[in-house]
Amino acid sequence: MGRAGEVQDVSHAIWGIIYDLPEQGRDDYLAWFHDVHMGEKLARPGYVWAAHYEVVDTQDNHITSLGTTHEGDRGHGYIALFGGADTQVFLDPSPAQIKPRQTPLTREMMGKRIGQRSFIAAVEWSAQGDQQGDENEQAHAHPVIHLDCCDAPGGDEALGAWCVQVLKPAIHRQPAFRRISKLLAATGPMKHVILAEFDSVAQTANASPPVTVTHLSGSPFAARRIAPPLSQTE
Repeated sequence: MGRAGEVQDVSHAIWGIIYDLPEQGRDDYLAWFHDVHMGEKLARPGYVWAAHYEVVDTQDNHITSLGTTHEGDRGHGYIALFGGADTQVFLDPSPAQIKPRQTPLTREMMGKRIGQRSFIAAVEWSAQGDQQGDENEQAHAHPVIHLDCCDAPGGDEALGAWCVQVLKPAIHRQPAFRRISKLLAATGPMKHVILAEFDSVAQTANASPPVTVTHLSGSPFAARRIAPPLSQTE
């Protein structure tokens, strides 16, 4: 049995992709991603759920750029998350090994992404908020996420303890909070991933970890789901 408030979940890993899109071709990309690509991913063994978000500010306004540029284009921030049984789902085959097998349409659509950054991370622990709901709700079930990708050089233990002892209780005090997951990255630019989920646009508590933390550029991200969530059972 888990600790009180912990979530029992069939997905123990997340593949996250953070990127911009230019104005031109953006609608075609989003239609392809939502209607085709998410379903294709879920057809692979071990994939459990898929969700897609647009980055917003704390007033729920769409962020016009993640700070990346491509031939003068101003992008729009997006985050794709895929849940898997474990990290090996996303590493056999790996994203690099999948790329040569992509269809011409997939290559065309992937080519529209600007400044892509990604991670594959294992879930260390998850905890659910105080709101009434299904205790087995999947990570894609809630409309808003707050995603932080960071490093804590020399301070991993202190950061981990702070997440459990300070951050989790602080988030629980927010009425819109539904769930928090702490992940450890197997691949990607940052070692630690903190994913909080909400019913409405909200930020994590205004608290600072007890160690020096380096955030991924643009992180932490608030993002609103823009496509109906998909799971392997659907």
